[in-house]
Amino acid sequence: MTLKNKVAIVTGSSMGIGKAISHALGAAGCKVVLNGRTTDRLHSAAAEMESKGYELFPIAADVSDWEDCERLVKDCIDLF
Repeated sequence: MTLKNKVAIVTGSSMGIGKAISHALGAAGCKVVLNGRTTDRLHSAAAEMESKGYELFPIAADVSDWEDCERLVKDCIDLF
């Protein structure tokens, strides 16, 4: 199965396992929506990954908050 041009939302993608998964998906050609609560950390992770040529879309949201989840999904739908 190829991931090229597929879209993935990765929560917690500004650090740790989420960041590692985002790197792997980006390297596989996936369009990655980076998600985290801290905007600064999220944009820092995005800048690091964009330097590798990955197609990334950082969206700050707290997935423990229903309204943030709805906004995250709506923003992804609007993007793609």
